[in-house]
Amino acid sequence: MRTLFEIIEAAKSGEQTTQEELLFAVLALDSLSTFDAMDIRRPAEMGGENSVAYLRYSEHHRRWHTALNASPEVWLGDNVPSNPDYQKLRKVALALLDKVVKKQGEAN
Repeated sequence: MRTLFEIIEAAKSGEQTTQEELLFAVLALDSLSTFDAMDIRRPAEMGGENSVAYLRYSEHHRRWHTALNASPEVWLGDNVPSNPDYQKLRKVALALLDKVVKKQGEAN
């Protein structure tokens, strides 16, 4: 099986993935999300309602609540691999990232 990163990149590029890869990717991402939520919630609880940590946790919770209560297709909207504009923007973003990585490599 491919790595989680490889599965995500394949899906974003519009490449084929297996049902098993997608199942395990969803489960892995759910676990990561749970860990992240716990890490964000602890400082929010300690800092109180007016803390930056609480505001960040509230926004995190709002985003997840919105996403979990919509179909993935509706929540993603036009941000899908089958959309040519999505692929154009992705290509630009990947080229920019590649440039940054190359520059960092030259600096080291």
